[in-house]
Amino acid sequence: FPEMFMAKLDGNHPDLALPTTKFAAKHGISLLVEATRPLLAGWGYAYYETVPAAYMMKLIVIVLAGVTDPGALIGFPCGYDSLLRAMAATVDVRLNAKVKKVKVKRSHRKSRKLAKSKRSKQSKSANEKKGKKSKKRIKVKAKNQPAQYFDYLVTSTTLDQIPRYMKVSKEERKLFRSISYYRYLASVVNIKGLQGDTESTFYADQGFPSNTNHVGVINKGDAANNAKMSYQILDETITTQDAYKVLKNDMETYWGVTDTEMILQLDVTNYFPTVS
Repeated sequence: FPEMFMAKLDGNHPDLALPTTKFAAKHGISLLVEATRPLLAGWGYAYYETVPAAYMMKLIVIVLAGVTDPGALIGFPCGYDSLLRAMAATVDVRLNAKVKKVKVKRSHRKSRKLAKSKRSKQSKSANEKKGKKSKKRIKVKAKNQPAQYFDYLVTSTTLDQIPRYMKVSKEERKLFRSISYYRYLASVVNIKGLQGDTESTFYADQGFPSNTNHVGVINKGDAANNAKMSYQILDETITTQDAYKVLKNDMETYWGVTDTEMILQLDVTNYFPTVS
């Protein structure tokens, strides 16, 4: 299925629309796929029972490539933040500028055709009357910021948020409403007495929908440091306080550790968007 590595969903084989478990069973790769479940569920990529194979198989191939040939993966020794800083160093970054509206202007040629078809002088803009037309077609207005004009715009917000500040078609609005997200909680916790030599520990049982809210992975960090990173896929109703109680119970159940202290929680409510 080479098409699954293309940056689009149209043109995919129909089988790639199946949930990952059904896809794996149909093509005889269930054992191979199940071997990767704890890792992908632990890192928040939801569940094989719900996510279409078109999304999950890409990740499974990456995981398997890293197992068979670690040199095939790209690492960031100074953390992902180093990548973001390198990218930001080459551009003009505006922080705390909430975008309120994005407007895409019609081209000069389109405006003239529209004016001619309607035979109306009112359809001509002030710029046209002056013989001037900005080549920048996209206007971006942010809160407490002057309007900015661009040739092209790339937005990295989740798709369901776009209609709040930009006009979209009926087809786009329908598509955006069909997107599903997962809730992913990252926590920094002081956990005293947690032993082990591995950088990360994945819990195989937690990779199933029936075990939502439980800890999927613990990043143990430095043996001399009690601060650990934990990750949990959460349902929509649980509070972060109750999620911490689940974490404490998991630590006691799996490791016999009872001395824990919450430092910081990051609750991401729109993680890993997918279209079923």
